[in-house]
Amino acid sequence: MTDFENSIVSAIRDCIDRHTYCDWNESEGLYCCEIYADYRDEADSKSICEWCKSKTPFDRFYEDLQEWYFDYSASCEEDILSTLRHHWDSPISYEDNAEFIEDWVQNHLYFHYPEEHFLKQRICVDILVDTGDGNYDYVLNDIYPHYDGRYGEPVHEKASVLWLIRQQGYGKRMLNRALRHKEYSGSVLMESIRTELHNCASHMNALTFFVEMTVQQLLELQETMESEPERSLVLDKSAACGLYDVWSGAGSLLEIQLEKDTVKMNFFRIYLHGIRKPEVCSEQNPSRNCIFWNSMLHGFLMIPV
Repeated sequence: MTDFENSIVSAIRDCIDRHTYCDWNESEGLYCCEIYADYRDEADSKSICEWCKSKTPFDRFYEDLQEWYFDYSASCEEDILSTLRHHWDSPISYEDNAEFIEDWVQNHLYFHYPEEHFLKQRICVDILVDTGDGNYDYVLNDIYPHYDGRYGEPVHEKASVLWLIRQQGYGKRMLNRALRHKEYSGSVLMESIRTELHNCASHMNALTFFVEMTVQQLLELQETMESEPERSLVLDKSAACGLYDVWSGAGSLLEIQLEKDTVKMNFFRIYLHGIRKPEVCSEQNPSRNCIFWNSMLHGFLMIPV
């Protein structure tokens, strides 16, 4: 730039420093304008689902964030230019150099959007385990004493209930004794599974974990599922768990009591609670009424090949 243009820039910066709340970022050579969210601002269910369906969920999140605050950021930029016009006290004429001044401001201004406000938003998530029983409309969990089960029928190898007890260190024989003869050998897990099956109110029952997490955790979960499918989800043993019919809002007591943390869960589907399918918009606010859901997401475990 010429000496004259440097003089204009010096006058611009002096005016912005004295009359606005913008901060100069020395390393970037830009002014930062902070945008704050209203405490009532929340991401809606449809937006969160759209982020999760993207292969790059965080990029999609930031795109929406910029769109939400586009009008506000444009208003902030206009306020800064209006402040410059009103408080300009340099001997250099503003009117004669308005185009240069406004171009410089637009090229040296960026907005810090309130991403933390939305990333920390807490949501209720239903994690449906699919061990292959999804191909059977989740009827493989209709095991005696379920009303649609038959005494003596073998447990299907793809039933997610069988997967769960094996995760917890038990086998099919132990499960059969518990379900048919109420022989639990002191296992609260086995007793709770029998009670869960006995109280089912429908025939399409998916093994489901109910977890409260932040939007950031959900996006990280989706990102990890996309980039590292060999990693597995780890849930605390105190996580709420049960047989749930997400399609009709039915199920059982949702009171299966785990004895160990559940790991190696790399076959599951995720729903925001109250949304039947990820692409369906729900008016239910996912940030409220999360008493039943607990913060039991431990993260991911790398399973050795």
